[in-house]
Amino acid sequence: PGQQALEDAIAEALHIGTPDEHPAVTGFVSSRAARAELYAHLGIRYRSFEQLEEVLGTLERDSAPGGPLAGRVTVDKRVPPRGLSAAVDARIAASPVFAGVEAEGPARHWVQCRILTDVVGFGIVSLGAEFELDVVFPEFFDQPVMFGRRA
Repeated sequence: PGQQALEDAIAEALHIGTPDEHPAVTGFVSSRAARAELYAHLGIRYRSFEQLEEVLGTLERDSAPGGPLAGRVTVDKRVPPRGLSAAVDARIAASPVFAGVEAEGPARHWVQCRILTDVVGFGIVSLGAEFELDVVFPEFFDQPVMFGRRA
């Protein structure tokens, strides 16, 4: 109850979710959408691409209109930079849960899928919690590990 009262006061003071939303909130939400890796999130790495595909398929089914999570879950898929590995590119292209239009993520040979939800939370729950569902292809370890966006 104490946290709920605080979050309600924050939401009211900042007009969260209204046309008069405070610029700090809209800036945060916009920045988190563009560079989620810079904000607090919980990462879950799967052992196989197939496991990740199964989870993504279930999330997409359940968050579709009429599903039990409709309006409560957003899925944003990021793929490794294309052209680094023909095998990785081919496997992702063959996947039923990737459409070939996904943005590139910051790490080579690493699929990063961001899940934003209000179903569970930490921190300021009213702003949603972010989870990152990952799988790393073996090619990732062929060179020294590095992160960052390509210029």
